[in-house]
Amino acid sequence: MTDNNGCTFCNREDIEEGLLFQTDNFFVRAAVRGAMAPGHVMVISKRHLSCYGAMPKSLDEEYAEAVDRVEYKVASSFSIPFLIEQGIHGQSIKHAHLHLVPLVSPWYDFRNTRLVDYVPQGIRVEEGRDINDLRRVFREDGQYVAIEQYETLNICRTKGFDGTFRSLRGIATEITGRTDLFDWKTVAPEVVEENKLWVVQTIDRLREK
Repeated sequence: MTDNNGCTFCNREDIEEGLLFQTDNFFVRAAVRGAMAPGHVMVISKRHLSCYGAMPKSLDEEYAEAVDRVEYKVASSFSIPFLIEQGIHGQSIKHAHLHLVPLVSPWYDFRNTRLVDYVPQGIRVEEGRDINDLRRVFREDGQYVAIEQYETLNICRTKGFDGTFRSLRGIATEITGRTDLFDWKTVAPEVVEENKLWVVQTIDRLREK
């Protein structure tokens, strides 16, 4: 795996930080920067793909198995997670990666909240079946945001949206009112320290021996 024009997720040293396990084509690691909760993990393509809508079909089975494997671990050790892929719309790191985030954290409880209801007006949302629908939307629009909660996949068609829909923190801060947590790069020092503790908890409970 080589550094693709400085891509963070193509840098093996960066990936090693927080690595929980890996398969032939995917890394699964703790979200070591800007964790939303203890148990926040990411599934990252080893290949430099723009998003999972651009992933070759030959990797579908391996990808699904990796996601199912870590989803079970997060649910067993923390709480049932919701899944978000930013696609290429508003990506902070331009490399395919999926977030799995527990529905419960020290600053929110989303177990009875339908997250897709907080998608901004002007973005059409359609229910999808699987990654083939992500491919279709990516082929048609060139972008999307995917939100999965309780096994329901919602595809947000962001093409033409006047603005950037930062789904992960955008939804969480809107629901909770904690706008100070909107950008993980600018949160207060005490939040940074709390995040570090969450990462340690995630690694301790989920890293495979």
